[in-house]
Amino acid sequence: MYKLTKAFHLILFLIPILLFISHPAYAALSLTQPAGGEVIDADTSYTITWLPSDSPDAVTQEIRLSTDSGLSYPTLITSGLSFSTQSFNWPVPSDLSTSKARIKIICLDSASNIIEESESEGDFSVLGDALPVDMKDTSYEYDNLNRLTRSLPEEGIENNYTYDALGNRLNLTTSGTQEWRLILPVPWYLEEKSYYSAAASSKMTLDYIRQDSTLTQDEIYNYVAAGLTRELNPQDVRTILNHFKPGAYNFTIIVKADILDAMRDIAHWMDYEVPNTAVPNTSVLIPAFGGYDNWMVVRGAAASEDPNANQHLWQTASFTVYGFWLNDPAISGIGENSYKTAAELQSTYYLPLSTADTWAGKYVAVAEPPRQLSRARIKIADHYLNEYNRDLGDLAGANDQVEANDQNETELKAQSMSVAALSMNTIVLKPSLEKMKNKFRRFNWKKIIDPHLLKDNNFESAIKNTFAGRPIKVNRLDAPGKFYYLLPLERIRGAKSLTAAVLVIDGSDFSFKEASWVKNPVNFPKISRQQAILLAKRKNPISFIDRKGKSLRIKSELVWQSGALSSSPYRPFWRILVGNKTWFVTEEGKVFSADSIK
Repeated sequence: MYKLTKAFHLILFLIPILLFISHPAYAALSLTQPAGGEVIDADTSYTITWLPSDSPDAVTQEIRLSTDSGLSYPTLITSGLSFSTQSFNWPVPSDLSTSKARIKIICLDSASNIIEESESEGDFSVLGDALPVDMKDTSYEYDNLNRLTRSLPEEGIENNYTYDALGNRLNLTTSGTQEWRLILPVPWYLEEKSYYSAAASSKMTLDYIRQDSTLTQDEIYNYVAAGLTRELNPQDVRTILNHFKPGAYNFTIIVKADILDAMRDIAHWMDYEVPNTAVPNTSVLIPAFGGYDNWMVVRGAAASEDPNANQHLWQTASFTVYGFWLNDPAISGIGENSYKTAAELQSTYYLPLSTADTWAGKYVAVAEPPRQLSRARIKIADHYLNEYNRDLGDLAGANDQVEANDQNETELKAQSMSVAALSMNTIVLKPSLEKMKNKFRRFNWKKIIDPHLLKDNNFESAIKNTFAGRPIKVNRLDAPGKFYYLLPLERIRGAKSLTAAVLVIDGSDFSFKEASWVKNPVNFPKISRQQAILLAKRKNPISFIDRKGKSLRIKSELVWQSGALSSSPYRPFWRILVGNKTWFVTEEGKVFSADSIK
């Protein structure tokens, strides 16, 4: 009887394990293009792309078209596609014309049963011989360079467009309200020495307005600080710019006690067109984090009104500032260029100076001033929030719970294993983590970001065919109790998922804070939890055991604050707590004790 009972209990124990093994988590079917918002010409070829299902039951796939915003999909585009197919060149019919199109990918098993479906998140338009009803009777006007200047539907909203001297579209005026956006193609350079952030930032601005790249960072730095190893102050930067500038430019220093006045002048001065110059608009240089160790270049801005609509008038219209485009010379790859909301620039980067000089306590910038200063009153836009932020919060919360279980398991395993046994190899995701990854793939991340960023052509190109990865939680060392998420936007390359862009999301309300992107996708992040623990153990194995030779409990977390270990929220570092010892491991794999960086 004992043997029977024991065998029965063993069977009960094995059943859920066998069921789990026989039903692993598989990557979900996910349509990536068209996602919604695209405008496609009829009688052309359009490439539909998706991520196929990894289900072993998948045999074929088919594609269907809706012209009623997804209420029905009566039109079969193609069928019989192999289960591994990831794209299809759709010959768009010449007679198709709609503004409510959507695509659905359907995965079928051997009996033609539907396994999975994935459809466009929003409507896209197809422009055929007959315009869609909501696009009929629209008149368009163009300037002598064939640039759109006005669109006026018979029954709709009039749009007017203006451009700067280089052809950048500046303003979109809609029904009496104005949207202004200026993005300058300022080049980016990595600082060549740890105290060259101002020199590198000056080179970016000078190369842009000079339209050449012959100046070196050494030449720029040595003009004002030869033989020194300090970062440059605002007067140094002004002197450099005015010495190496071409023509009629005249750079000066903005000094403001109020952040609103400082942001108003940055937008206003950047928008001012310098007379008698080949490149009329210039970028603005600002010191970040309240000191001179991290200069950045402001190369664009978005606001509700043109900050300099009347080029030489004293009073310009009051406006709301939404965000800024910046180049950061202290970091390469993700983080080197970014769009930051005005609220994020204010709270994290553009701070009053904590220096022992004449600019202490002030907001400072170096720029080319307009002939007349602005007295406009501005406000910083509120966080962009909607129901999708709540959805992201729910997903992030669930992911945090799964991540906590994985963290505990990884730390216990690392605690008991020797340095030789620990591996630097990439860790395979457990089924629970893989399931969370599939949920984020389906999340429509475009709904949570600042709409102005989506109008940046470079960003739009970088994020094409991407999907959201699992968010990475980062705790703020400089603000205990606060944290943020890094949300990678990934693209499949062979058997790997590489990161094309990263969104920074607030940990309290899940609002969008900023984003950075790269032309060529990269691995992100570079160091895993297990790898960080291994590197710390290699650095000082003795600190991981007590006096009796027993392994000490390990706790690990990703953290960030601006300082010696990182100058960018895109580069958090690991904090490894073991006994009474604290180790920090950077993305570059460098290990520091807490005592060594105080």
